[in-house]
Amino acid sequence: MAARRGSDVSLPHFIEHDWRDMAMRDAVAEKVMAQAGFDVLLDTDDRANIRHARTLQIEGTGGAIEILLDQGLGHWRAAERVRFDFTTRMEDQARKLLELRFRVAGAANSQTEIFIGRSG
Repeated sequence: MAARRGSDVSLPHFIEHDWRDMAMRDAVAEKVMAQAGFDVLLDTDDRANIRHARTLQIEGTGGAIEILLDQGLGHWRAAERVRFDFTTRMEDQARKLLELRFRVAGAANSQTEIFIGRSG
């Protein structure tokens, strides 16, 4: 999304929180993908213009796949409390995200359907 609702919440400090500055969030996401060796096109828009399902397209030399996350990722969380410093430089945030290791779990009684298909 291009903007968050409720941006007046306290400063984020755990990995499941979101950036208060969406431009910083986008820059960090692009830097993470670049540091991981991917070319990335990050497309954001206002909530009203976004389909409910979120799509991740991955293209490689052998073709492409499209991953459709029917309910998005909103209820997925780190299984344990993981602190994250959202105030450091973009490069430092990206590096830290690539270094972090933790389990991810959906909230109780929530499900996510994932559809994967070959595109192109």
